[in-house]
Amino acid sequence: MFKLCNNGINIQFVSICFLIFYQLLFQGCATRQVILDRAIVQNDTARIITEVKVLHEPTGKTGSVNMILPQSSFELGFAGAPMQGKRGIITWTDYEGRQRKIELSLPRGPATGEGRAMMSLIYTIRPSGEVTVELK
Repeated sequence: MFKLCNNGINIQFVSICFLIFYQLLFQGCATRQVILDRAIVQNDTARIITEVKVLHEPTGKTGSVNMILPQSSFELGFAGAPMQGKRGIITWTDYEGRQRKIELSLPRGPATGEGRAMMSLIYTIRPSGEVTVELK
């Protein structure tokens, strides 16, 4: 029936407990898959920014635009795809000609629920040179 190893432990029982533990662990840690309906770069500065590029790692997906006017935004080409990136690298040139580069961890989306969540990924470039990223 059940085999005992030399120290008296039931091998099948331990194996079954191990499988149940991992099944519960993976179900508890699962998150909804985020499907991007839009990815946007918002220029919150009072000046034009140029050579704007967003790179998602480790997927290598990119989006870019030559310039974004002050207090306006640009929609990147990530629409309708599952968000698989772990971090975003955004680069741009400010009005003084300085090249900027910021690396950000991408938000993971809602921690509960099942199915897919259609969301927008919004990068906001602040006047201070900081960048925020959020899912809405």
